Amino acid sequence: MEQIQQPQEGITLWQKVKIILGTALAIFIIILIVQNWNTIELNLVFRTFSTPLPVIILICLVTGYIWGTFSAYRKNRRRNNERMNNN
Repeated sequence: MEQIQQPQEGITLWQKVKIILGTALAIFIIILIVQNWNTIELNLVFRTFSTPLPVIILICLVTGYIWGTFSAYRKNRRRNNERMNNN
């Protein structure tokens, strides 16, 4: 008779590392935002905006996160399609 492996309880070492690094990054970002609460002028091609620096920082962070998530999704999707085609 085959034994079915049960999922492991708890979290793996890699998951712990990701949690610690994510928390450290979040704390760093919060400190960066609090220390740089200045209003800056953002010069675009046709217009100049006056906005707090944390808004720009958050827009950049969110854009980078979305871009990275989308890129990883496409890479994994392409890899899965190649595996399906090879079988």
